[in-house]
Amino acid sequence: MASDQVATTVSATAAPAGKVPFIEVWRGIAVFLVVYYHYVDRLPYEALGASAPASLPFYSGKLGVLIFLIISGYLIAQSLSFTKTLAAFYAKRLSRLWPLFLLASVVIFVFLMFFQPPIVPDGPKQFYERPRTVIDLIGQSFFLRDLGFQWIDGVFWSILVEIKFYFWIGLIAAFRPATFARDFAIASLVITLAQFGAEYGLPPEWAWTNRLLNGLFVAEYLPFFAIGVLLFARNYVAECEERHGEEHEEARA
Repeated sequence: MASDQVATTVSATAAPAGKVPFIEVWRGIAVFLVVYYHYVDRLPYEALGASAPASLPFYSGKLGVLIFLIISGYLIAQSLSFTKTLAAFYAKRLSRLWPLFLLASVVIFVFLMFFQPPIVPDGPKQFYERPRTVIDLIGQSFFLRDLGFQWIDGVFWSILVEIKFYFWIGLIAAFRPATFARDFAIASLVITLAQFGAEYGLPPEWAWTNRLLNGLFVAEYLPFFAIGVLLFARNYVAECEERHGEEHEEARA
């Protein structure tokens, strides 16, 4: 490992900034888009007992998720820049994510034991095609969806995408602390292009390569994480230049 520091370019006196209003606004927009999609179009209106579809449908709940991924890229890059070791970064992410994830999983599992959700057995809006079991709960608790376990609630799929992102960007930052943002963006571009080529340029017998790139590297979502990471890098460089300019002016005064 080139260094045990995740970012050597941050000064010893630097500290992470507080919440950025611009990011909080976009987070709110993303929340609204996701919640609205699940309310009006995630399930067929018949499954909800409605007599007609929503008067204002919204067909792309994933748009809100993609905004979340960009925000996540920005905030995780910021976190990496102020974390001294890879172990500390992973521990911080796990401690923030896992306890609430476990609590939500158990609460939803218990809820489903007493209340029957709508069932859509097949089709593009398939939902709760079979009851969830304790085995599914155990598998979800350890993020084992790729091994065939079912989510207790399908909305948890993005958590696994985030975890894979944490793993890969953490490794890149550990080996290339001073340039991890640029290197992650380059790796994302290469992997995404490889995934695009595998999906549209290879014969069916090579379909496993597309599944591998999406399953292991979350290739489908890497560009959105990369956008957030690069936005942080640009802002950080601008802030450093501004800070150095102020220090230079003070030294001259």
